Amino acid sequence: MSKWTLWLATGMAVASGFVQGAEALTMPQKPLYLADTQGVPGAVVFAPMAGGEGFLHGGAYSSDAVFTGYFDPGKCYLYHFDAREAERHFRPARRAEDRYCGGDGEWSGNFLNWVTATPADHYRQTLTGGNRVRDEDDEIWLQPALATNNTVAHQRTIRGTQVVQGAAPFKTELGYPVSEISVLAGGAGPSIIVTPGVSGSEAERPVQDFNPEEYPYADGRNEADHYSYRISARVKVCDASIGLEDNCVTGNGSSEPEGLVQRHAGFLGYSAVVAGESGTGPVAQGLGRVIDYLNEADWHAGSGAFGELQALALRLFQNTSGTDDPVQYRCQANAIVAFGGARSAESPVVQHPDPAVVGRIEDVRPDLEGEQPVTIYRIDGQENIGERLAGAFKHLLANNEASESGLTSGSTTTAPDSALFGASFNPSHWTGSLKATDASEIGYEPNQASVHLWQAGEVLDGRDLQANPRALYTYNGDTGNGVAFAPASISGFSNRMRDDLNQGDFTAAERVRYFQGHAVAGLRQRESLLGDMVHSRPVYVQSPSLPWPGNGPFAGYSKFRGQYDGRQAMVYVGANDGMLHGFSADTGEELFAYIPEFLASSADDRGLHYLTNPGYQHRYYVDLTPVVSDVHTRGASDGFKRWRTVLVGGVRTGAKGIFALDVTEPKIFADVAAGLPMWEFSSTDDARMGYQLEPPKIGLADWGKGEKRWTVFLPNGYGAESPATGLFMLDIEGGLSGTWQEGVNYRFIAFETGEGATGLSPIRQVDLDGDSIIDRVYAGDLEGNLWVAAQNGQKAWANAYKKPLLTARVDGAAQPITSPPAVIRYPERQTMVLFGTGKYLHQGDIADSTVQSFYGIFDKHAGITRSDLARRDLIRTSLSIDGNTQKVRTSNGDSFDAAKYAGWYVDLPAPGERIVQAPQVRGRTVFVNTQTPSADPCDNGGESWLMAFGLDGTTPDQPVWAKLEDSFVGIQVRGGKVSEASIIGSDAFMPRWDGKLWKERVETGRAQGQLGRQSWQELYE
Repeated sequence: MSKWTLWLATGMAVASGFVQGAEALTMPQKPLYLADTQGVPGAVVFAPMAGGEGFLHGGAYSSDAVFTGYFDPGKCYLYHFDAREAERHFRPARRAEDRYCGGDGEWSGNFLNWVTATPADHYRQTLTGGNRVRDEDDEIWLQPALATNNTVAHQRTIRGTQVVQGAAPFKTELGYPVSEISVLAGGAGPSIIVTPGVSGSEAERPVQDFNPEEYPYADGRNEADHYSYRISARVKVCDASIGLEDNCVTGNGSSEPEGLVQRHAGFLGYSAVVAGESGTGPVAQGLGRVIDYLNEADWHAGSGAFGELQALALRLFQNTSGTDDPVQYRCQANAIVAFGGARSAESPVVQHPDPAVVGRIEDVRPDLEGEQPVTIYRIDGQENIGERLAGAFKHLLANNEASESGLTSGSTTTAPDSALFGASFNPSHWTGSLKATDASEIGYEPNQASVHLWQAGEVLDGRDLQANPRALYTYNGDTGNGVAFAPASISGFSNRMRDDLNQGDFTAAERVRYFQGHAVAGLRQRESLLGDMVHSRPVYVQSPSLPWPGNGPFAGYSKFRGQYDGRQAMVYVGANDGMLHGFSADTGEELFAYIPEFLASSADDRGLHYLTNPGYQHRYYVDLTPVVSDVHTRGASDGFKRWRTVLVGGVRTGAKGIFALDVTEPKIFADVAAGLPMWEFSSTDDARMGYQLEPPKIGLADWGKGEKRWTVFLPNGYGAESPATGLFMLDIEGGLSGTWQEGVNYRFIAFETGEGATGLSPIRQVDLDGDSIIDRVYAGDLEGNLWVAAQNGQKAWANAYKKPLLTARVDGAAQPITSPPAVIRYPERQTMVLFGTGKYLHQGDIADSTVQSFYGIFDKHAGITRSDLARRDLIRTSLSIDGNTQKVRTSNGDSFDAAKYAGWYVDLPAPGERIVQAPQVRGRTVFVNTQTPSADPCDNGGESWLMAFGLDGTTPDQPVWAKLEDSFVGIQVRGGKVSEASIIGSDAFMPRWDGKLWKERVETGRAQGQLGRQSWQELYE
């Protein structure tokens, strides 16, 4: 890759909702367009093929090898005898040492799997958790398939005293282990026949029921050689007192085994088909019935062939079989999963995670809008059954409308070696994906690039956690110190953090291991270690490159730039797994992750412990885009004042707080704890602190009387416990003491207070005179007020006017401002503020049809109204481009006189159309995306227009969209709502919410390859 320059992009403003009011705030905890779904559920039709008998495990038995099945190979079992055959079963007794059991009456689970497990059992265990013959809260018993087969018997023998001693509790008259055991499995109902001492079968010796309390090994008699013993092959599973198996899920005080079917039941609907002489077609539909059929029916002994079953399954999808229609959404993923039988020549061995895809039907439902394809998977034979089934499910769910949250770039051009970094999420299991993609490989049609330089989730999931453990850190607010998030450091956690992690039946140590990436029996099973990234977009950082001057308060920065030129390139992004992640931009390897302490909570449905709950329903955690800047400050551990690179992050609607990290030297991340986190600031420190929907801003500010401080600016946000609309200014060194004091190390500039205050929306700050010191901050609120804060000479920061610069209203209705404005120097040297109106914050906003607008107003005086502004009108028309219809817009209006008008406005014409993203200015063009939300999950969030206004609000003089010969102000995006654009060189990249990238060539009047700047300190040149 090329040597990249730093580009800090603003985060997108696609908010999740809340109910505003003085009372306690309830925050929706997933994207609004998924309010009633977990993404669009897909449909799976199972087609069990004939086969699945015989032994799963071949070769000789040895405790050195692991044999899987219904028994835990790492446990020792005792046999429970009862006069009633249905009550006989194996119960776990203790953990085995290297799968070897030698205690009185003990059986090795590893041995019992070698004896009983069949391919049918493996299919069932993987899909459903296993065939349950008893299903009660504290008693769940599984029964292998071979033990119920009454026609075919299979004999297996083990030899050698040591082998026998570690496998089964048979001894000679002198108490020594026998040297040989023969086991007959099948042909005897739900039992196996065990003959100790010599090879044998049920016909060669008398058979008696095995009762461990009466069996001769207990008193040394030699009668054992004269009998074979009938043993019922049932096993109790999910016994928490011994240790849960990996597939046990805990909830409501009990645990039960689950497979892929239950795990994905919230995202997939199920059916099953059968073929044979007794009838054809679906035999089960719905979760419970399909599980019962897969567990109980003798499909493995049937005669269904792959081709016949496929035809039956397709009939079901075509809705011609007279059953319930499995296609409930026109955009859902559909699949046929055929399994069982012997390996076929057309079904090659495919290793996990790649599924065995053997076909695809492009459209099975011409009666529905669009195409409804069906993917066909075939898993047969006995090789890697579980891995290939899991791979098929993973492949299917990966097609569940992965939604891009945002992009950033490691380059200012689309040269062959430049890269885009895109974050996305999949709502099926709320997993995340951070991908590095070669920007030059992305075409000008919506696409989902299949080749990536790396995918961070895959890198993290493939990591050897023993050889290369993760470096996780948190903060102790009690002491003001950073601490490693590791079992050995739990004593150094804050009381709040320990209380959170110790909730319920699990310890803090177990939960810390879980967050480190290890599977912990009884805690939530994750499809990936990387959680979803809904709103947080990645930020790329390498060499220091901010254009600070080399004198005054910026002295020494040039030396700092030289010292850290070429340092490790990083990509930072927050995720809803509770962490801010730092990845190597070169390889995608996670170098560290930070867990904010203020996320800790003892409430049942929040806090870090809730992320480990098997009943977890999606919540937002570290969902805010981070911001990174170079500042001159003291550090958390060394106290020495020098230039550093500081990251400030937050959690958006996960909690009310932000944090600061010293990320100057990525190469030492794995070795630091105290020096990484600098401080945290939350509603505990100030009750006026609300939810932050956009990243804070960092810059140098005058705090009065010439005192310059590096400052974090942030609005107070929404939903504060103490209602207010105002701006926080945090001294970036202030939190290093561990204590925040208003008027000492932070300030609050109030615009409004009391019950009517809605909270301040995301901000934009500017340097008006080019000295690299912030002079003014602009932000709106939910009532349409645009506020201005300013520092004036030797005075402290305050409200610049006694009332808003403008209150946006139309026909008496307030137009809420929820995204940051852009601020430019208008050609006549006036300061113009550009902003859109609209709200996408709670469920009721989706159907809101209030007219919203885009404004460009001068910062001349307060109290501007629409009558002071020039009106522009959007006109829609359509063009034909390469046979496709493209809807476009123009913006018309009279010639703009800056001396006559205080600015301009344009109303958005589509019902429900709004602006909830920040404008971006390139040359003499203002780019902004509009969106019209939809509650239909197949609409991918709604529709969008890409708008490009001239600075006077009309259609630009020269064409902006390179594919159009004439100049237009807007083009409509097909196929879903888009996120905020990343404009790199002459290309605008926009992630759509269906997971595809939209790329448009734009002409802005700038030189090729030059990146329009967004940072506050670079607005005026």
